[in-house]
Amino acid sequence: MMYRKFLSLIGWLLVFNTVVLAQQSMSPGAYPAPRYPEFKKHYSDEELLAIARVVVRKPALGPGPGNYQGRDASNLQNIGYNIQSGEKVLVAVPRSFEPRVLNAIVTAIREAGGKVDVLLTHTDPIGPARDGAAEARWLAMRERGAPRGFSPTDVMKVAETGNYQILIHGITGRRPINIPFKWEFIPWNTIDKFVTGIADYPYELQELLDQKVWDALLKAKRVRVTDPEGTDISWSASREGFEEAGARKRFGIAIRGHVGLWPNNFFPKAQAPDAEGVIAGTINHSGVFPHVKVYLKDHTVTKIEGGGAYGEFWKTVLDKYKNVTWPMHPGPGMGWLREAAVGTNPKATRIINVMEQDLRMSWDTNRSGVIHWGIGILGVGQGEPGREELLNFAVEEAMHLSHLHIHSYFPTVEVETEDGQKILVIDKGRLTALDDPEVRRVAAKYGDPDELLSENWIPTVPGINVPGDYMNDYGRNPAYWIREEHRNAYDRDIMESYLLH
Repeated sequence: MMYRKFLSLIGWLLVFNTVVLAQQSMSPGAYPAPRYPEFKKHYSDEELLAIARVVVRKPALGPGPGNYQGRDASNLQNIGYNIQSGEKVLVAVPRSFEPRVLNAIVTAIREAGGKVDVLLTHTDPIGPARDGAAEARWLAMRERGAPRGFSPTDVMKVAETGNYQILIHGITGRRPINIPFKWEFIPWNTIDKFVTGIADYPYELQELLDQKVWDALLKAKRVRVTDPEGTDISWSASREGFEEAGARKRFGIAIRGHVGLWPNNFFPKAQAPDAEGVIAGTINHSGVFPHVKVYLKDHTVTKIEGGGAYGEFWKTVLDKYKNVTWPMHPGPGMGWLREAAVGTNPKATRIINVMEQDLRMSWDTNRSGVIHWGIGILGVGQGEPGREELLNFAVEEAMHLSHLHIHSYFPTVEVETEDGQKILVIDKGRLTALDDPEVRRVAAKYGDPDELLSENWIPTVPGINVPGDYMNDYGRNPAYWIREEHRNAYDRDIMESYLLH
């Protein structure tokens, strides 16, 4: 298990001269204190192999033939391969993938009796995390085009023609379900992502956490989300709407490790698209940007304030597609709230070198209590009703099927039930299911519940969980703050040893 490092308030203030005690701050203890995992400079082959063995033996939840038909094509966290003796396995990763992690996984597959081949692919650089505007820029500046680099379709062709029984490929995204092989993700492209405890997290415990969040949502009549960065938004909900979404996904929960406060990628007939309020933040999947506020009414964007280049490109996208009506959508435009996804694993952390290399911010969103918002067009998985109509429209009209993001790290989520009760799903960034008595009992089967159910990482944000002025010290230039935060939270030699090559 990881030991966690807490930055003391005094130490933090000494590091950042921009933070002044006299400035506006939150009351002490209102939000959880900063927390960072204690990494080692070197992990032995045996330490990495021990984690890989757990992954290789965990149940496989991904799509595939036979008994795997209709399984979770979007499972993002509880990843396992369930390798059986004699199975032919293709592991396909980009050339930049951390070789020590790859070697550990390949060795564990062979130990389990799998016959494994490795395919190293090429993908174009994704760009630095300081350029969060990139997420909207490509939508605003270019038309729909072919995938860059070695696409998942290319990898699928290799797996099928090679008669592989299992394909291990990809970090996230939608996967088809009508395929002749099992398909599982391999998201641990850096050492720190692999060793923080998410890869070998107990399968049963992760399943229960997802179920607890889903069970709370099934009771919802209304959902409201607030946070100290300026988010305040609510919408109607219904058991029928969530169950309708779960049935489309064919596995009951929409989506494991990514549980939707609004049914992800879907507008249920039983649930009116009536979200109204504001979503605010400084981070998306690509990286960071100045503080933005996105206003919505009737479930679609009406106004954007701030955000620097990200905000401006986003406005361009909205204007460009304002008169386009995609199939399966309530009306025209590309500003539809289509996901409000909750991470459910307490061991996910922000990548240690996220500001030093071309690495994305999306791994953050796996952490329990973090919400990532998706605004744009639905992404319908293969085998789901409406997919072909939506894809054909996009191809024929040269239109995008995409969406843009904002992350919330300290949200409070309150569910109002049909009988007027209030359920806190997230409290100031803490997933309340982590404190559920049943969850703690199950955690005790695998170790210390306090350790297994505590977050490895909580970011430092002035004006929220340390003294300071949120906007002046952080909101106007989050890239600088986060870069310095990591350089002071982590040993420099360790950061350098974790760089990808």
